[in-house]
Amino acid sequence: MTAPAAIAPSAQRFVIAPALVPWCALAVLTALCLILKTEFPWLVNFPKEWTLPLASYINAVTNVAVAVIQPGFRALSALLDAPMRGARLVLAWLPWPAVMLAIAVLALKSSGWRSLRSPRSPTSCSPATGRRA
Repeated sequence: MTAPAAIAPSAQRFVIAPALVPWCALAVLTALCLILKTEFPWLVNFPKEWTLPLASYINAVTNVAVAVIQPGFRALSALLDAPMRGARLVLAWLPWPAVMLAIAVLALKSSGWRSLRSPRSPTSCSPATGRRA
């Protein structure tokens, strides 16, 4: 290879990934439909004769499902209502610093008490040896 050939940039070819070809075709079709919508009104308006009458069937099925499932959910709601009212009464009665302290303790308990110490602190112990790091 000669020096000028090594310095000259090679011609860049524009290549479209094969996965983008259908999307590019869809974009062209959409643009074409938007351009021709004034000459062909059927491109914009869906024919009413093609609409399926599914709404009445869906309403009938959901009415039956609600009639079957509703008593179970009402019972579950009644079962959970008493503890929720109790918790609401206790939280409303407690002063807000106590509520915040309880939430902080609950968060620490759920994340684990070890999260208070960084893993490289001089006071942490190795779980395998029990010695300080």
